[in-house]
Amino acid sequence: MKFTYFVIGLLLSTVSLSQGLLPTINSGILPNNSDPICQSSWYTISDFDTSGYDVGETVNDFTLFDLNGNAFQLSTALALGKPVLLIAGSVTCPYFRDHVATINYVASTYASYINTTLVYLIEAHPTDTCPYSGHINVPPQNFVEGLLFPQPTTYLGRKNLVDTLFQRLTVIPPLYIDGPCNEYWHHFGPAPQNAYLIDTNGVVLLKHGWFNNFPQNIYCDIDSVLGINSGNCVSTATNGTFTFAPTVTSVNGIPGQTIYDTGDLINTGTSDVLIEVIKLQENYAPGWNSALCMSICYSSSVDSVTFLLEANDTMHFSLDYFTSQTADSSRVRVGFMNEGFPANHFIQLFKGYTSVMTGTQPVETASFEIYPNPCTSDLHFVNNEAQGNDDEYFIYDLNGKLQKKISSNTAVEFSIDVSDLSQGVYFIEQRGAQASSYVKFVKY
Repeated sequence: MKFTYFVIGLLLSTVSLSQGLLPTINSGILPNNSDPICQSSWYTISDFDTSGYDVGETVNDFTLFDLNGNAFQLSTALALGKPVLLIAGSVTCPYFRDHVATINYVASTYASYINTTLVYLIEAHPTDTCPYSGHINVPPQNFVEGLLFPQPTTYLGRKNLVDTLFQRLTVIPPLYIDGPCNEYWHHFGPAPQNAYLIDTNGVVLLKHGWFNNFPQNIYCDIDSVLGINSGNCVSTATNGTFTFAPTVTSVNGIPGQTIYDTGDLINTGTSDVLIEVIKLQENYAPGWNSALCMSICYSSSVDSVTFLLEANDTMHFSLDYFTSQTADSSRVRVGFMNEGFPANHFIQLFKGYTSVMTGTQPVETASFEIYPNPCTSDLHFVNNEAQGNDDEYFIYDLNGKLQKKISSNTAVEFSIDVSDLSQGVYFIEQRGAQASSYVKFVKY
């Protein structure tokens, strides 16, 4: 990625906003909770440096609202005499969640110079189609954190996910919600988490296609544009080393599902390290493809990524297989290379398989409930119809092979340990006195 910025004279002038902004992109009227979310065309190019506005261009005015209905109008904010830093994101974007602490620090550090504002967008990784890949692509981090939500269908649904974000994380800058027809996303993106610094005349001073993603550095970039020294633009040595610890190298799933091989990149030293992750060899079944995911999930067309792994930090990696509707398998050999120390490298073969159950796949019914789903260890059962009856529970893999049996359980609520099961999709059969019922769950 390239970093670009634009220095304009009289940047810190307190002169009121001129008529430089382009026309507003929305009505400025608070949406109704029932307003439907418009269906947007997916942006699968994933070139976020070139989407939206470029440095030196004038942006459009807009008005958005927070959870309480308070308005933010860009022209009004710029008329206060300070540039505005706009940062986008959503709760299902792991990269955004990982950078909230940095966003908070930037907002407080530069409060005297700029006003930092967040914009909540269309979900980056819902449990239905990802707008940046055209596939269902839920990152492993979202499974672990239980952030499994479909794309909202109403403005209220989007507000509810903002509320979820606030419950999970402390967010200091004010946050405003993109309109039902995703006007901000269309004009300033489309991107999962980009950032713009807009000067008081509405011109883009700097842009990050991905907020603060190497080789960009938000502190150095803002310092350079504002002509100040915040003390946060510090160069560090990149002569460190790392290890790669695979966690799942062979994954099973059902046809049409996105499945994940995973591992951890670990820097246990005191120096940063530059790592290139590259697909060395790709052997795909018809209709299959894969994507590299670290803190960012890249397009399936991206075969090589270089990123900075900071000292004493761990980066979760996944190779996301996009599968076809036919049971098949694929393999990708991935290299992890230390750009400053070539001898420090790892090569890992990742395998993906899909299969269907033998015979007729059971129909899911709802006579009992389980949570969390997906699950990593303890799986909790709720059977409100137990009433002292002896119910048996059987857990099968997708090939119909019995993995676990829980006999004669009369409790309304109970738990079992599934940590010994491999990652994948399973069916639970409940056999009662009158009939059987089924529920599907994902073990991560």
